[in-house]
Formats: sequence, structure tokens, C-alpha cells
Amino acid sequence: MTFDTVYFTISHPLLGKRLIDISKELLKHKGKSANDIFGYPDDLKLHSSMTLFSIIPNTNPIFEEVLSTYFNGLPDLNTINLYEE
Repeated sequence: MTFDTVYFTISHPLLGKRLIDISKELLKHKGKSANDIFGYPDDLKLHSSMTLFSIIPNTNPIFEEVLSTYFNGLPDLNTINLYEE
């Protein structure tokens, strides 16, 4: 995903709202791991996506909250490295 794609998704009135809404729903399952909820490899996709959405300036803090809840607050370093290339 490019920065433009990520920014478009978050900024879009419908897609951005849905992304935030589904992130809120996900946070209702705090007693489980991302792998318990999504399985492999979708847990990795969640980690990568939340990392991308969290690094957009002035983004909704819910993406950081998902990272904190399911990934010990750590971004996906592979995603960061790919994003910076």
C-alpha cells in the first residue's frame, strides 16, 4: 500500500468510518490474541495494516490502541521498512 492509498482510505467518508468502526469492534475482544481472532496469516495482515494507518499524521488514535492491545504497542517493522523504501 502506498501512502496515498492509506491516506485515501482513512480520509474517505465511508471507508474511513468503517475502518474505525471495525477497529472499535475488534477492541471488544481484548481477552484474545489477534491470531485467536483472525488466524494466520490474517493476524499478520492486521498488524501491517494497523501499522500503516497509525503512522499517518493526525490519524485516529484507535489504530495505536489496536497495536497496543494485540501487538504490545509495537508496529510491524517489516511494514515500516517497506513503507520507507
